[in-house]
Amino acid sequence: FSAEMRDLAGRSVAVPVTAPSDGRYTAEIVPDRLGRHSLSLFLGTSDDDREAATPLLGALVVIVSCPAWLVADPVTRTCTCDVGYEPVPPATHGQLVERCAQCKRGLFKGQMGSSPCTRCAA
Repeated sequence: FSAEMRDLAGRSVAVPVTAPSDGRYTAEIVPDRLGRHSLSLFLGTSDDDREAATPLLGALVVIVSCPAWLVADPVTRTCTCDVGYEPVPPATHGQLVERCAQCKRGLFKGQMGSSPCTRCAA
């Protein structure tokens, strides 16, 4: 059993597959970008021999969106903090934002993104 996921640009996204002892397979879908993706499942193959695979169903459409407390960045196609909010805990380069908090009194952030709030000009 194997799985393959692609975004609309045709870029492949890794889909790890596990097979516990009860005979059920699990595919963990963790796309790194928002938007529409196609998910294909294959029986009787490994990732290295997909030509010999039997596709299961047709490609499934997976739509990835942000949770209500985050906003979609149209440039990076990731979820991030809105204007006036900063990541909690602070994000490092390349780290996904999970939660945001409003800038504290005396601080501001004028654009969406994972950058922290900064001091207001006096």
